Amino acid sequence: MDGRGITAATVNQPTHFMVDSRGQGEPSVIITAVNGDLVPVSISDRKNGIYRVEYTTKSLGDHKAVIKFHGQEIPNSPFNIKVYQVNQVKVRDMPVGMVGVSATFLVDASEAGSGNLEVSVNNGALPASAEALGGNRYAVSFTPLEAVSHRVELTFNGEPVPGSPFNIRVEKGARPAIDVSRVAVLGDAFGKVPVGKIVTFTVDPRDAGSADCAVIITSPAKQVVPCRVSKPSTGSKFYVEFMLTEVGEHTVVVRYGGQPVSGSPFICKAYDVQMVRVTDTAFATVGQQSSFLIDASNAGTGNLEIIISVAENMKIPNYVQNEGSARFRVSFKPVECRIHFISVKFNGIPVPGSPFRCDVVESSGILATGEGLRRNPVGKMAMFLIDPRGSSLHDIQVTCVAPSAQKVPLDISGTSKLKVEYMPGEVGVYKISILCAGRDVQGSPFLCQVYDSTRVKVSRIGPGTVGVPIRFQVDSSEAGEGSLSVDVSCKGRKVDPLVHQVGEGLYDVEFTPKESAPHVVEVSWNNELVRDSKSGKGRPYLYPGSICMGCCEGHAFTCDVADGSKCIATGLGLVKTPIHELASFEIDPRGSASAEVDVIITSPTGRLVECQVYRSKSKLYRAEYRPGEVGSHKIDVTYNDVSIPGSPFIAEVYDFNRIKVLTIEDGVIGQPLGFRVDASQAGYGVVEPEVQVRGHDVPFRKVNEGNNVFTVNFTPQEPSVHQVFIKFNGHPLKGSPFNVTVREFAITQQQTHIGLMHEPGHIVASGKGLKGGRVGDHAWFVAELHGAEGQLETFITAPNGSHIAAKQLRQRDGDYKIDWTPTMPGRYQIDVMQNSRATMGSPFFAEVYDPSRVIIEDVTRAVIGQESGFRVVYKDAGRADLLVSITSPTNRNVPFAIHEGTGYHYITYLPQEAGKHRIIVTYGGDDVPRSPLTVSVEEAQVGMVMPTGDGLYRGQVEEEAHFVVHGLKEQPTVRVDGPNSIAKVNMRQESDQTWKVFYTPIETGIFQIKIFGNGREITGSPYHPTVTDPRRVKVVGGWHSIMDANNRLYLRVGEEKRIPFDISEAGPGEIMADVEGPHGQVAVTVERQSDTRRRVCFTPPAEGPYEVSLFWNKVPLPKSPMEGYASLSSPARSPVAPPRGSATRHITEMTTTSNRHVVGSEMSSRQEGSSRYIETSSRHIEGGTAKVILRGHGLQEARTKQDAEFVIDGSQCTSGKPVATLQSTSKSGLVIPVETEQIDNNVYRCVYTANTPGTYLLNIMWGDRHVSGSPYKVNVTGSLCDPNKVTLTGEGLKGGVIGRELIAKIDTRRAGPGELTAHCMGPQKVAYCELFDHHDGTYTLNIKPQEAGKHMLHVKYDGEHVPNSPFSLRIAGAPDASKVKVYGPGIEDGVLALYQSRFICETRGAGAGQLTVRIRGPKGAFRVEMQRESQKDRTILCKYDPTEPGEYYVHVKWSGVDVPGSPFKVCIFDTQEELERYRRGGWVPSWGPGEPQYGGSFHSPVYRPAIPWGQEL
Repeated sequence: MDGRGITAATVNQPTHFMVDSRGQGEPSVIITAVNGDLVPVSISDRKNGIYRVEYTTKSLGDHKAVIKFHGQEIPNSPFNIKVYQVNQVKVRDMPVGMVGVSATFLVDASEAGSGNLEVSVNNGALPASAEALGGNRYAVSFTPLEAVSHRVELTFNGEPVPGSPFNIRVEKGARPAIDVSRVAVLGDAFGKVPVGKIVTFTVDPRDAGSADCAVIITSPAKQVVPCRVSKPSTGSKFYVEFMLTEVGEHTVVVRYGGQPVSGSPFICKAYDVQMVRVTDTAFATVGQQSSFLIDASNAGTGNLEIIISVAENMKIPNYVQNEGSARFRVSFKPVECRIHFISVKFNGIPVPGSPFRCDVVESSGILATGEGLRRNPVGKMAMFLIDPRGSSLHDIQVTCVAPSAQKVPLDISGTSKLKVEYMPGEVGVYKISILCAGRDVQGSPFLCQVYDSTRVKVSRIGPGTVGVPIRFQVDSSEAGEGSLSVDVSCKGRKVDPLVHQVGEGLYDVEFTPKESAPHVVEVSWNNELVRDSKSGKGRPYLYPGSICMGCCEGHAFTCDVADGSKCIATGLGLVKTPIHELASFEIDPRGSASAEVDVIITSPTGRLVECQVYRSKSKLYRAEYRPGEVGSHKIDVTYNDVSIPGSPFIAEVYDFNRIKVLTIEDGVIGQPLGFRVDASQAGYGVVEPEVQVRGHDVPFRKVNEGNNVFTVNFTPQEPSVHQVFIKFNGHPLKGSPFNVTVREFAITQQQTHIGLMHEPGHIVASGKGLKGGRVGDHAWFVAELHGAEGQLETFITAPNGSHIAAKQLRQRDGDYKIDWTPTMPGRYQIDVMQNSRATMGSPFFAEVYDPSRVIIEDVTRAVIGQESGFRVVYKDAGRADLLVSITSPTNRNVPFAIHEGTGYHYITYLPQEAGKHRIIVTYGGDDVPRSPLTVSVEEAQVGMVMPTGDGLYRGQVEEEAHFVVHGLKEQPTVRVDGPNSIAKVNMRQESDQTWKVFYTPIETGIFQIKIFGNGREITGSPYHPTVTDPRRVKVVGGWHSIMDANNRLYLRVGEEKRIPFDISEAGPGEIMADVEGPHGQVAVTVERQSDTRRRVCFTPPAEGPYEVSLFWNKVPLPKSPMEGYASLSSPARSPVAPPRGSATRHITEMTTTSNRHVVGSEMSSRQEGSSRYIETSSRHIEGGTAKVILRGHGLQEARTKQDAEFVIDGSQCTSGKPVATLQSTSKSGLVIPVETEQIDNNVYRCVYTANTPGTYLLNIMWGDRHVSGSPYKVNVTGSLCDPNKVTLTGEGLKGGVIGRELIAKIDTRRAGPGELTAHCMGPQKVAYCELFDHHDGTYTLNIKPQEAGKHMLHVKYDGEHVPNSPFSLRIAGAPDASKVKVYGPGIEDGVLALYQSRFICETRGAGAGQLTVRIRGPKGAFRVEMQRESQKDRTILCKYDPTEPGEYYVHVKWSGVDVPGSPFKVCIFDTQEELERYRRGGWVPSWGPGEPQYGGSFHSPVYRPAIPWGQEL
C-alpha cells in the first residue's frame, strides 16, 4: 500500500492510493463513510501489478477502506481514513498582544473533521500551547517577549488553515499590566446547579487592571454552552448568565485579559431532580425489616435526604445501602401499625411523588432460623426451625418452590418448635414462604441458594515452568451461587494464587511457581472441595490434561513444574551442518523435572523442517533433522513451552558441492599463480586452501573478494607438480587435490598476448609490477620489443622523489624483464624509455602499500547491547583495500559500521553475545599489526554505569545534544573533544542516580566523548558521535543556478534534472531526497561523484507542480522543501539499434582505409566472476595501434535504485575519449545517463542508476566509434527490499503507562535486506526507542515514553513506512493509589443481623491500574463479590457476607499499593448494645484484641479500562 489516500483525505477533493497486487490480479476496494454510505471508487491498472485507487468523498469523519483479493481481506484491512476539511477551521478573537503578557485566541475545528492542529509562532522560536476546550475547540496562548509583529502559523493535518499565517501586533507599555491573581469569581454557580434554570456569577477585577473578560462553558458532551457576559456602564464587575440543559460536570473557563483567572477552570455539576425514581414504597410490616429503592443514576451529582415519619414529630430510623451506579436501597423497621410517610429530597428539592404513602400492617413474632433458609448443597437434606413464640402451630403454613416452579415436599415435625426438612434436587433459588394466619412472617418469603460443587469445572493446570505464571480457569456458571477458594502448595509451603473474576461464574486463577517440583492445587466451592457429580466417588471434574493426586483423597490437582533456565542445548547441529545429511544436537534438562521438549526448525524460505526428538535412558533429549536448503535455519527449542537459554539458535546449512574452483592453470617458477574459489552459492562456511609440493607446504595468500568468493595466490619456486587441496568446513571438495604443473621460467610472444598482432618497432610494457604492490616485495614487469632497436631505459621514482634501482634482464626471446623493489608506501612513477623517448603508455603509476604502518587504536571496552568500536589509521600506509570482519564466540558474523575520517576509519559494532570476539583487519589482503584482535565482551551488570541517548552517537553543529548517565550518585566527569575543538559540557541531575549531560558542538566530524565515574572511565567509553551541519550542504553554483525567475526549480517533462551538491564542509553523512509529483512519488537517485560531491537526479514524468525535499543525515536542508513546475519537453530520443554479436571477450583487429572497412576477428572467451571483460583492438589510417578493455558487472546486469559500474580502459589508446549511454527497449525509450569519471591515464569509471526494471541497451563509443559488440544488453532487476512485508506485533502497539516499557516485535524476514528505523514522538517529548537485532531478520523494539498523551510511532524500512505506520499510541499516567477513594457502610462497625457490607471503591483520577481487595477475618466467615456497571465504569461496588461476629480487616490496593486508609478495621457485633458499648470505650470483646486469622481471600478482577490508555472516564 502506498499513497496518502489510504490514511487521510479532504472533502470534495480527489485523492488516491496505490495497491501492489503482487500478481494477484485487480483488487476489490470498498470505502464506507461514517454514515454508512458507500464512496464511489475508480480503479486503474498501472501495469506490473500496480493499481491506482481514486475516490472523492463528500462527508467528514472516519471512513473505512476494505481491500480484498479473491474475496479475502489483505492484512490490516479495513484501513481507517480520516476525512477532514481544512477550510472549516475558524480562528477568532485575535488579540493585540503586549510584551510579557499571555496572548490568547480561539481555534474552532469542530466542523473540520478529524485531524491534528499544529501551531508555530515566529517559525517555532517562541513556544505556544493549545488548551483543548472540547469538541475540537482550542484556546491557543503564547507570551511575546518583544514589541514586534509576531507571525502565527496554523496547520490542520499539515495544511495551512484559512488566513494562515496571521500577524499579531505586540505593543510595549500600551496598556497597564494585568494581575489576574487579584480577580475574584463570586456566586453560587459552581458546585451543584439544577438544569433548566438561569444561573449567574460575578467576575470582580478589583484592582487587577482594565481588560476584557471571556467565559467558555463546555458540557459533558464537549459542546459549548451559550452564556452572556455583561458589564454595566458604571462599575468594573462583569455579570455572567447561563442555563444548563445537560446533566453532568461542566467546565467553566474564565479569562481576564486573555489569562486564566485563579481557580479556572471551575466545575459546575448539573443535576435534574425530575430524573430521580423511587419504587417499592407501598407496604411494610410491623417489626419486620422493609426496604424501597431510589434510583438517581440519571439525575447527576447530589445529596439524598430521606425522612420516614409516622406523625408530624415522630421519625423512623432508616439505613441507606449503596448498590452502585447511584442506586440506593433504604431499609427501615416500622414499630406500629399506622400509615408512614416517606419524604425524599435531592439536593434539598423534593423528588417527583414525594412524600410517598406506606401502609404498615401487623405481623406475628414467629422466628425462622437455619441454613436451610439461606444456602444448601444439592442432594443434601436442608433443614430449618420455626419458633412460634406464642402463636398456634395450626396457624403456621410452610411452602417451598424450586427454581423450576415445582413445589418441593416438606417433612415437618415437632411439638413446641417445628423442624422443617426438604431435599433440594436442582441448582438455583428456592422460595420458602412461611405464613401465620395467612400473612407472611418476618423475613418471608425466604430465598435459599442451592448449589452443586460437582458442577464446578477446572481447566488443565500446567505443566509449568519456574518463574513463569501458570494460569487455569474455573467455571462455576452451572454450580449455583457461592464463593471460590483456591489453595496452592509445594512441598508443604504455601504459594499465593491470584483469582480474577472475568464473568458470571467464570474465574481466571494464576500462580507463579518458584521451585521445580509438583505443586498441589485445591479448589473449593462454598468450602467444599470440587467433586465429580457424575461418578460420585469423590474425584474432581477434570478438563483433559489435568491430574488428580490420590494422596489428597481425590480432591486435589497436581501440576508438574520444570525449570527451563537450567536446560542447555549442545551439538554441531545447532551451529552448522551439510545439506541432506542427518544433523543432531542434545538437550540436557540438568536435573529439572520431566517436561515436553518441542523443537521447531524453520528454513530460509520459511518452510518447517521435520525434526524427531528422542529421550535416552540418561534423561537427555536428542533432536535429529535433515535439512534440504542452503542458508540460515532458525531452531526454536522450548522446554515445557518456554524457550531455553540461547533459543532461537541459528544453524548454517551449506552445500560444498556447489563450490566452484575457477582457472587453476599451469605456471612457471617465480611467477605468481592464482585461482578463484566461488562459494557464493554454498552457504555459510570457511574455505580452507592448502598448497603442497613434494610433501611440504607452499606459502599462499587468500583474499576475500566478497560474497564468499576468494582468490588464492602463490608463487612456485620448484619446477614440479604442485598439489592444491581445498576444503570447505572441513569437507574436501570434489576433485581435490588439484594438480598444477610448474615448469622453468620462459616467456614467448604467444604466451604474452595470445591472438594479438603488434606493429613492428613498438615496445609494449605489461605486468603486475606496473600496478604496484607491497613494500619490500619483489615486483617485475616485461617489456616486449617487437623488433624495436635502440637502448631501453627504465626510471622508477619513489613518492619522496628518490630513484629506485631497476634491474633489466634480457630474456631468450630478446625481450626484457625489469625487476624492482619498492621501499616505502605511496605512488611510484615508472618511465619506460626507448632512445630517450617514452614508450606507449609511459609513464606508468604504481600504488604501493605497507600494512605494517596501519595502526589499530582506541579499542573500547565491549558490553552486550552497547555500541563498541575501534579506529584503524592508514594515512601513512599507502592506498589499498581495507577489509574488516568481526566474529562472535559462536562463529557468527557481527554487523559493523564504518565511519570515514581523514586518513582513518572508525569501526563500530553492537555485540549481542558475551565472550571473546575475533576481529580481523587486512590491508591489501595482508593482516595489519594487532590483527587478529581478540575483544572480550562482558555481560551488562546490574547497577553498572549506563549512558544512553542520541547525543552519544550523533549531533549537529551549534545545536545542543544530550545524553543521560544512569547509575552514578556522584556527578560524572565528561569530556567532549572534536577534531579541532573542545565542546562545553553542562550537567543536570535528574534523579538520585541519573545525570543529564548537554554539549553543543561547533564543528563537524567524529567527536570523542569520555565519561568518568567513581574515579575511572566507565564501560563503553569513549563514544564517538558523528556531528554534521546540514546548513553547509551547498549547491554547486549556488541555489540561484537551479531556480527560474519565480524562484522555483526549472523542470521539463521527460528531461532528467541534476542538482550537484558540495558536501565538503557538512561532516560525515549522506544526502537523501524525496520528490512528490502531481501523481505521487517520483523516483529519485543520489549519485556519488567523489568524496565531496553528490548529485541528486530525477526525471519529471508529467506536467505539473513538484515538491523536492532534501535531507542530510535525515535532517532537512535549510531550503527544503523546494517547489518546481515541469513543463512539456522535446520528443524523446529514438531507440538505438539492436546489439550486434555476442561474446564475453572480444579481440578484434580493424583496419580503416578511406570508406572501406576490412574486419577480421579472432575470438576466445573468459569470464572473471560474473563481470564482462571485453578487449577491442583497432588500427587507424595513421598507423597507430590501440586497444580498449571493458570490465565490470554493469556491462551485463544491474538492480533498480542501485549504482551499477563498469570500467573503460583505453590506456593503450593514443587518442579519443569514451561516451556511454543506456536506453530502455520499452516503448518509452527512456534514456538513462551514464556518468564517466577519469580515474587514470585514459581509464574511466562509468556509473549509471536505473529506477525501472527491464531490458536496456548499453551504447559505448570511443573516439566517435562503437566498440566491438556495442550496444550491449543489460538486464535490470528490481530491488530485493519490500517494506510492505514487514510485520509488527505486540501489546506495546496498543499503548501503555508512563514508566513502563512498551515492547513490539518486528519481523523483516519476508521483506528482504534493508535498513530498519523507529522513531516515537509524544505531545512534546521524544520517546526513547531501542531496536535489538536478533540476527535472524527479527527485532525487538523497546519504547520508553516520557510523558502522557498521544504518541506517534514511525517505523520505516529502507526509508519507507511499513504497513500501518505511523502507529498511534496512547500513554496513560502512572497508577496513583492516593487518588482512590473508599467509602460505604462495609468499612464501618456494625451489628451482624443488620450489617450492610457494601462499600465503594472510586478509582477516577487514579490512572490505569488494577484493583485488589482482600478481606481477613474469622475463618470461613465471609465471601467477597466485586462488580461494576460497565468496562468503562471507574466505580467498583464491593461487598462481603460476614456470618460471624469478630474483627475484619479490609485490604484495598491499587496496582499493589495500599489506598488511603487501607487496611480498614471493621468490628461486627451480635447486638446493638455491644456496638454502643464498644463505641463508648472501656469494653473489649472476647474475640479481641489481636491479629485475626486468615479467613479467606478474594482478589478482585484486574481493572483495566477498555478505553484507550490514560483517558479519564
